[in-house]
This record gives sequence, C-alpha cells and structure tokens, in this order.
Amino acid sequence: MRSFSVNKRCVGGSSVRLELAGDVRGVAAEQLTPMILEAIVAGWADELHVDLDAVTYLDGAGVLALVCGYVAAVECGSAYRVVNARGQAQRTLEATGVVEMLADSEDLGALVLALLSRPPRKH
Repeated sequence: MRSFSVNKRCVGGSSVRLELAGDVRGVAAEQLTPMILEAIVAGWADELHVDLDAVTYLDGAGVLALVCGYVAAVECGSAYRVVNARGQAQRTLEATGVVEMLADSEDLGALVLALLSRPPRKH
C-alpha cells in the first residue's frame, strides 16, 4: 500500500486544488473527508478541485469522502470538481455511478442521472 498525501494549492483568488497522491482507503479516506469539508465550509474556496492524478487506489471509503465533499459544496454554493481520475480510481468512480456527478457540482443533470442509475433498495 502506498502512503497517502494531500497538497493544497491556491489557484487564483478563491479557487483551491487538493492534489491527492497514493492510496485513498481506510484511515486515509477518513482523513480526507475533513480536509475537503474544511476547504468548503471554512470558505477557503468558492471553487474546489480534487485532483486524483496521482491516486493509485481508491476504495468505497474514498468515494464516500468525495461524495461528502460534493454534498457540502452544493449546500454551501461552491463549485466542486473531482478531476484527473485514472486507472483503478477511474474504474471505481465509474462502478459506483458517481463519476459524472463528481465531475461538476453545478451539473444537476449528472446528479439526477447518478440517482436514477442506483440499484433499487431491497426491503
């Protein structure tokens, strides 16, 4: 398992980029959620990009962290985009049905599509 790291970069006035590297799973995913939420809720960013270019592994907990960021951004009126997913990370986002939704928080059609493509809940 590769270690996990996050590099925060300001990209212009109110735009922030979180560059993730390594394995985003388990404890790393748990650490990621508050980092994303802080960037949005603390007002660092009117626009937040979460860059997955250097992510080598993404599990369900990592996807949950990214989706939590999406929800917080929508609630706070911030733009939120998960960008540069590759390899296994891209396949995980596709398999969970959130890849289009996380690509742009301002695209409500992608949110509706993600909700409609969810498997039915068993009672």
